[in-house]
Amino acid sequence: MSATTSGDTQKRKFTIHYQDGTEDHLFRASEPYLAALKGARSEVDPNGYTDSETAKQENSARLYLREIGTRTLYVYKVWTWTQQSACPECGSRRVYRRKMKSPPYRCPACEAEFDEPADAADVDQESDLPEWLSDSDDDNITGAEATGLGKSKVPEGEQFDKSR
Repeated sequence: MSATTSGDTQKRKFTIHYQDGTEDHLFRASEPYLAALKGARSEVDPNGYTDSETAKQENSARLYLREIGTRTLYVYKVWTWTQQSACPECGSRRVYRRKMKSPPYRCPACEAEFDEPADAADVDQESDLPEWLSDSDDDNITGAEATGLGKSKVPEGEQFDKSR
């Protein structure tokens, strides 16, 4: 019986494919979904939305990813929001909502579990952003979510940068 670890997963390369046939950005991820989350953070402005559900309805966009070396396009509906939640135990802003477990929120920094996160503005803690980002005036973390809409192929006549 062999166990699969995260180190065994081969990183694949994806690029954002625009409707005019141009491509930009290069994302390395083990799955197209993870590349879509990275693409959402780089392409979709949170526009002041602070919760996932409102952003999904009001601020979503369609994102096309092409896996480098193929003509396959992965199509996602993506949306972003500004993370306003914090862990009530340690103040980390990297809390996430779980869909299947109770209590619904968890902090990966201190592993605390709780029913409701604290408001980030009320937490008097050091920012848990990486040092290279901590000097920034805007210490907001952008949350992102994606829903797969399917796969298609780049049209035969359309050119794209094959050198990547």
